[in-house]
Amino acid sequence: MRMIVNSDNDAWDKLNGYLRLSNEQKYLNSIGVNGRMNPDNIQFSTPAMAKLLQLLYRGKLMNTDHQAMIYGYMAHTTMNKLIPAALQADATVYHKYGEIDGVLHDAAIVEYQGHNFVLVIYTNNPANTMRLYSVQVRLIHALTVAALGDVLKS
Repeated sequence: MRMIVNSDNDAWDKLNGYLRLSNEQKYLNSIGVNGRMNPDNIQFSTPAMAKLLQLLYRGKLMNTDHQAMIYGYMAHTTMNKLIPAALQADATVYHKYGEIDGVLHDAAIVEYQGHNFVLVIYTNNPANTMRLYSVQVRLIHALTVAALGDVLKS
């Protein structure tokens, strides 16, 4: 729960220690999620994260009770100023944000007006400065608005 709701990097590190990266990679490969996890900055590639969320949404990863539990965590994260902040208030957003060493990202399943889509946005601020952090947030908002516009046109 802490790993999703609070984006707790210590919880992720403990899970990695328990599961071992090689086992995690084998599992990802077995479900068709290509791309390697990057253990240095605790992230998947954007296509791998998008595929993982797509499989979650389609009910391919776990039973419905567990899926509902994960959705509950993802709907109530402590950081809602990224993808959710750029969407209309009546959009349903299940997301996992992350922030470490200048990397700021959000990955979401969005339901809005009968449309369902996955949106994954990663940004990097190598200088790890507050000025660039605000640029990262504005970029995530702009990309979210653009993605929603494209989805609504289709």
